Amino acid sequence: MRCVKTRLPVLAVMIERRVDMAKTYLLHSDLPLADIAVRCGFGEQSALNEVFRGLSKQGCSEWCALKSEVSNWWF
Repeated sequence: MRCVKTRLPVLAVMIERRVDMAKTYLLHSDLPLADIAVRCGFGEQSALNEVFRGLSKQGCSEWCALKSEVSNWWF
């Protein structure tokens, strides 16, 4: 089964959305990574980090640090 809009498998679209939600939590909350993982539908922190690294080419903490540096640079 594929998503009509993106032509990707539905599971791939769901995983991308979960990672996008995790990125939002990472940028805008002080929640521990384990809590973010559970809120985004991952069973544990390592599962989130593995999928995050596969899609973003960086781990969660590396991505968050990079985004934090960029936002500090602009403001």
